This record gives sequence, structure tokens and C-alpha cells, in this order.
Amino acid sequence: MSWRIDLSLTRQGVSVTAFSLAVTLQPQPQPTPKSRTFHAFSQLPTELQLHIFRACDAPTLFQLIHTTSHIRTLTLPIFWNIFGRNTWYTINTLSIGYAKLFEITYIAHDKSFAKNIAQVEIDIWRGLFEFRGKYGVLDADKARRFWAMLRDLFPAAQKVVLAGLVDPDSVQLPFYAAEEEEEGQFGPYSNVVVENTDHAIIRGVLQLAPQGIEAFASLPVKEKAASVQLWGIASDSSPEDGAKMWRLVDTSWNPRRLLLPARKDWSPGPVGEYLTMERLMLISSLERNGLAWLRHETHVKFPSSKRGIECPNWGCGAVFDERDRRTPQHVRDVLHARLKRVMGMDVRWRGLMKKLKREAGEEGSEKREIFRNAFLDQMEADGGLLLGDEGERERTDLWVKVCWALDNE
Repeated sequence: MSWRIDLSLTRQGVSVTAFSLAVTLQPQPQPTPKSRTFHAFSQLPTELQLHIFRACDAPTLFQLIHTTSHIRTLTLPIFWNIFGRNTWYTINTLSIGYAKLFEITYIAHDKSFAKNIAQVEIDIWRGLFEFRGKYGVLDADKARRFWAMLRDLFPAAQKVVLAGLVDPDSVQLPFYAAEEEEEGQFGPYSNVVVENTDHAIIRGVLQLAPQGIEAFASLPVKEKAASVQLWGIASDSSPEDGAKMWRLVDTSWNPRRLLLPARKDWSPGPVGEYLTMERLMLISSLERNGLAWLRHETHVKFPSSKRGIECPNWGCGAVFDERDRRTPQHVRDVLHARLKRVMGMDVRWRGLMKKLKREAGEEGSEKREIFRNAFLDQMEADGGLLLGDEGERERTDLWVKVCWALDNE
């Protein structure tokens, strides 16, 4: 785990940052000297402008993108290069509202933004259940439908990681078996991989990835909390190789993950309000978990009456005699601003929840029926409604989620 003041975590300890936070300009630790305004930047040669833009960080580039069309044209490729090379955009299939066989019922993220993404991590909510066919083996048609859905959502995707395929509490990783040598002795290492039925299904899904997409599976390590291994399929193997196709890509996979920006083109009404509430709850939870980890690192893990308080920043080595000197003022300001922002998000999502409950009324009431029709009508008008499993509008995944939230929150 890296010590960053913008750290956000899931309850399982996986680092996931909201895109809006990742592109927010952070306060500078030292006041910068007042500089004079330069009015001739647009007159500089294009190559010199590009050289200056390449020296900017992602938050600065994001601000520049929203200035003029000329600057946007120059900075957008640089921005995507920075946010595409070492960044994975994570999405849960719940947030794309797919119904039976990966038919999308609604999309909660910014569709135009998603068209530029090259690296995607997608958490399959129902896990391997989505890909199983008769007798518990892979249903290839389901896998092809999944890849068609993903290609439609992310046409520029080059690398895709499938997560959430197996239960972390019961998973067994594919493992390298010892190879029998002469006289019944086993060697210390072999390239023979042993897999179970679940692994065979995962392998089959990865093999069916469309051309141009390199597919991987992230599998949790049962013995280590929040530890994940990244597995792929050898490109130089053939289907007849079976389990031998597995290759371990990364023993401890922990990339920079960002949440996709939210969709903004919902027409006014309860659908957009519910999705806004849901997103605020998610980001608030991620930030609170990150702040809790930072508090643990600074105030619980490192205090010592003999040596003072050690800085948890890797490689720093500083020791502080007093707790108030532990955190530099500019860092404390950022953490305080984060906490204030989280509290503001909590106020907003709770206000939206109260509004939705007030408009929806009690379950079974006439008010709930009116609310249900208005909600589903808006989804249909925005082009985001398909029939649910039983051919009825109210069976769509999003409405089922809304009902649960209204009656249980």
C-alpha cells in the first residue's frame, strides 16, 4: 500500500480513486512566487507548446482540456497517454445494469469518456454463475455475449481484467505442479499448471476474448487480505494445451484504479437522482476507508515513546518528537479538506435518499405505483431500459436495486 494523501480504499483494502479526485489540483506545500502573466503563449510554435504541455501532470492537463479548442486538441492525446499507460478504469457490472445474458439495461458512467479507455477492470457481480452452462461447464455463447457487450462499451479497450469471478473465501489458485523425474523423484518446479472446473471456465472466457483485446483474470490470494494475483493465457499455446496455457503475470497485482466519471445526460427525474445518490455513497465510503487507513498509519501504527513518531512514507526515515509535528501543515490541510468534502457528500446523498423516499411512498401504495411508472418511463425515454428476466419492466435490475434501497436504507 502506498502512502498518498488522496488514498481511497474499498472495504477489502483495494485502492480505487474517483476520477474527479484524481484530476483535482492539490495545494502546493510551499507558496509559489507570484509570476507575471504571459499573453503570447498561443503565438509560440506548436512544438514548443507541446513540450510545455508534456511537462504538466494529469490534473493540470485536465484543466487545460477545458479551456480552448486549440489547447484541447493538443493536450487531449497527452492526457490519455498519462491516464492510460499506468491506469486501469474499474467498473462493476451492477453499474452498467445488465440483465439476462449481458443485455445492458442502463449505463451509469460517461459513455463518451469510456470510448477512449484502453485498460479496463470489470468486476463480474454474479461471478462464474454468468458463464456456466449445463453440467457446470462453460457456456461459450454467454462468454461471447459478454465480450460483445464489453466491446460495445469500451471500443478502444486493449487490455481487460476480469475480477470478482470467484469467492475470495473459497478460491484455490491455479498452481504449478511438481514434475516427476527419474526414479519417482519430483523436481522443485514445473510448467505444468493444475486447474479445477472454475479455472477451466475462466480460461475459456479469456480464450474467447475478441481480437485486439489482451484478457486477464485477477484471482484473490485466500491467505492474504486484499492480495491479488494476475493470470493470463499464453499467446503461443493452442487450445489442446488445456491447463498448460495458464501463465502467472503478476504475483501481487495492485495497479492504480480509477472510477469512471458519472453519466451526466439523464433527463431531470428520479433516475438521475438515484444514480447520483448511489455514486456519492460509493465515493464517500472509498474516501472514508482511505482516511481511516491514513489515520492508522500516522497515529496508531508508528507512535513510540522512545523514538518519537516515524514517518510512514516509504523511504522517508523522519522521526517526529511531537504528534503535532508528525504531519506537515499542507498535508493536514488536504486531509481536513477531504474530510469536509466527505461530510458534504454524506449530507447530499442523505438528502437525495429522503427526497426519493418521500416521493416514492410506502411499498404497495398508490404513490409507489406512480413513482415506479415515472422512474421506468424516464429510463425508457433515455434509451436505457430493457425488459427484465420475466419480460416485465419492473424486473429490470436498476428498479430492483431502487426498491431495495427505498425499503431498507
